[in-house]
Amino acid sequence: MLCDDIASQFEYADIHIQRPSKVQNKKQDRPINEVVQTQSITSSAIRAGASHPSQFWSLFMRSSSMMIPSSTTQGTAVETGIIPFSPVPTFEANIIPYATTPFTQRLFRACAESGLRLLSNTTFTDEDISRCFGLLLQKMPRANIREYFTRVVSLEPCNPIIDTRFPFISLGGAGTHFLSPSSSISEVLSVLQRTNGICSITSDEQWFDVHDVERYLSNQGITVGEFPSPPLLGLHGGHEVSSGLEATQRTLPSDTMTMVISEYRLVQKLSQLPVDLGCAAGFRRSDVERVVYENLRWIAKVDP
Repeated sequence: MLCDDIASQFEYADIHIQRPSKVQNKKQDRPINEVVQTQSITSSAIRAGASHPSQFWSLFMRSSSMMIPSSTTQGTAVETGIIPFSPVPTFEANIIPYATTPFTQRLFRACAESGLRLLSNTTFTDEDISRCFGLLLQKMPRANIREYFTRVVSLEPCNPIIDTRFPFISLGGAGTHFLSPSSSISEVLSVLQRTNGICSITSDEQWFDVHDVERYLSNQGITVGEFPSPPLLGLHGGHEVSSGLEATQRTLPSDTMTMVISEYRLVQKLSQLPVDLGCAAGFRRSDVERVVYENLRWIAKVDP
């Protein structure tokens, strides 16, 4: 199973793993809709010079590049659980209705297209793109991943395709953040569990999928869209329109100002940062917060 392969790669990089106890007399072949057992993974104690044909996990855990930021970011351990079993649904043309809102559809497509361009660029070796696709390159050839992405990008709206080689890898709680108190699992995750399956991995950092990003923005009271540039807005009621953290650090009257962010810029920036989590794109929460606050603006509320 893919989760076992992922865990074995962490072991090759000398990253400590706690494996769950195995159930005796368990069948070797699992149904496609069975959830993989949760693997507990921590990023402490990476041995320098660990030898293995691929250095992906060593690079992944140490990287400080834009594509995969440094794992030294402090965070609270994220716990993810086993998703309850449900019958396998039937969808038209084997398409998984994952990106279900206009924003998530645009962000998912932008990430898929960015990934396909990277996979198709022959000047980049497998090692070059392993920072984005290492989770899958450990399991299958690059050509198979490119073929899958080609099919995904051809869809409208762009969505994952049912193929159990590409489960949803819920690293660091990806897909589970900012749910309503009454929901233990989102409808989208339930669909993924019943189709490609979910591989759940704990991390000392929080990771987002496209739905987590949208829920995060809503949770912070940030409106996504396209708005006039600051020079056109000028002053309103004695309050100058500002952007970024500078504005959030001021005392601004909440009844006259609101936080906004350009959807075009947000999607453009985030589509340069994702790590492939099987059939979906994933982002470190710290990356999302950095991009948001670099592009956040305060504008005057429009009177109804």
